[in-house]
Amino acid sequence: MKRRKYKGHTVGNEDMDADHKQLLDLLEAFYTLALDGADEFALMNNLQIIIELLLTHIKYEEDIMDRIGYARAATHKEDHEDIIKLFLSIEKDVKTANVNLIDDTVYLIRTLKSEHFIRHDRPFAAAIDKHRRRCAGNSQE
Repeated sequence: MKRRKYKGHTVGNEDMDADHKQLLDLLEAFYTLALDGADEFALMNNLQIIIELLLTHIKYEEDIMDRIGYARAATHKEDHEDIIKLFLSIEKDVKTANVNLIDDTVYLIRTLKSEHFIRHDRPFAAAIDKHRRRCAGNSQE
């Protein structure tokens, strides 16, 4: 079996990887805006785009989990809830001009890369592949 090489956003599933890259790119742009001292309006507009993408991505993943009967769906969905809470915390930071905005954004990016993508999405991507192979094998019988 060929060994996969992962970048910070990749989990071995093209659709998920594309969403992760877009999400991280947008978060990096948000981070840059925050570092540059952008006003609340610019930060909130940028953040709303990111949150919309995040919620769409989460729904995509959770629909697949339900469809394939993913065994680790409950813990994965709990982690999604925790990520949403982090985004809402950042939204609150923007609205209150909290000095922790930069640190909280860095923490969110690190959490996505080192926690969620690795601990939750990589095993999920592997389960999707396994399910596809099993379905392909059944259709050839």
